[in-house]
Amino acid sequence: MCRTVAEFGENYLVLDVGCLYVATTLREEIWLYRGKEDPAVLDAICQEAEGFHIRDVLADRNLFTFSGGEQAIIAVLLFLTLIESLKLIRINLLLCGVLESLSAENRQLLMEKLDASAHRGSVRPYIIRENRIQPI
Repeated sequence: MCRTVAEFGENYLVLDVGCLYVATTLREEIWLYRGKEDPAVLDAICQEAEGFHIRDVLADRNLFTFSGGEQAIIAVLLFLTLIESLKLIRINLLLCGVLESLSAENRQLLMEKLDASAHRGSVRPYIIRENRIQPI
């Protein structure tokens, strides 16, 4: 288990760059969180990934064949999409090392996605800076 999940998991949905996934494919990840196949969620993630120039995001492609930055982006897109599809609100999303793993361009694009989700009231994004949890 990731240290950040043990420390903060009760109050935050933690995405730690060191352990982004439970399963090896998007199909399996979605199944674990939805308890069923969800082609709409899968399609939305694949479409969003194209905006980051991530190609060949397929249901059964091994997630660990993507670069580290691509894995981080896909993980955030996965959770943003799941949160929206489940109509959850005010989810505290703690990003641990995720933004630091991205290029400046992809970081900006991802920040725009997080900002849009925050404005809808779905997600409140946080990072750890100077050993403290801080809003982005």
